[in-house]
Amino acid sequence: MISSNYVGMKLYLSEIGSPETEQTVVVQGWRGAINTLVFVHIGFFLLFTIARMMDWMSAPWQEETLSEFVNHFLAISGNAPYSYFGWLSGILIHQFVHTDPLEFMFSVSMFWFFGHLLKARIGERNVIVLYLTTITLSGVVFIISHLVFRVFSGHGTVMDGSFAGAIAVMTSAVVLLRPYQIRLFGRMFVPLWQVYVIILPSSIALLFKPSIAFVIVYVFSIWFGLQYAIRRIAQWEGS
Repeated sequence: MISSNYVGMKLYLSEIGSPETEQTVVVQGWRGAINTLVFVHIGFFLLFTIARMMDWMSAPWQEETLSEFVNHFLAISGNAPYSYFGWLSGILIHQFVHTDPLEFMFSVSMFWFFGHLLKARIGERNVIVLYLTTITLSGVVFIISHLVFRVFSGHGTVMDGSFAGAIAVMTSAVVLLRPYQIRLFGRMFVPLWQVYVIILPSSIALLFKPSIAFVIVYVFSIWFGLQYAIRRIAQWEGS
């Protein structure tokens, strides 16, 4: 499906029930836009972790700690004093603010794995466009949802992390590669839709936040990824 002279890692796909149709998806080391974006996420996560470790050094008369400042101005914050500026600065930047290590591991690994699989079908540029578009729109959806359901979403809720974009990429990849299975641990073949059925509910359960706004964002991300895949299929069938 992808060929390259520089091989960093290989993912193996075959048609469900037909291992002999195996095709190789080549991950080009740490090159490419997907891997670069993953490194940026890792860098921001490490910086935020260091910032939280330094919070104990904050002077008692300071109004907020460094990590609180990051939440208010880089993530999308629902805190009234910071709402408008925080929303504007956080629409794109919030994806890099990973306050939960579990969310960071799930989001970045999902994006890396399914992003490379989807790249084999639609190209890396389109994967990045899908991811960033979902991140942006999900931020807008969160803001609108937070305003409409303010009582239910709670005062001061914060949207951070790249989970929404990862969900959209994963959903599109599974739909567009629905006839395929992936080879794991040598000779273990698992259909991609089964991987999706396991990962999506478990990740949402582990990362769930008691907020109607977050629920709406999750549903929107799945829907957007599905719609993107459906439109792609329609384009291919019409050409």
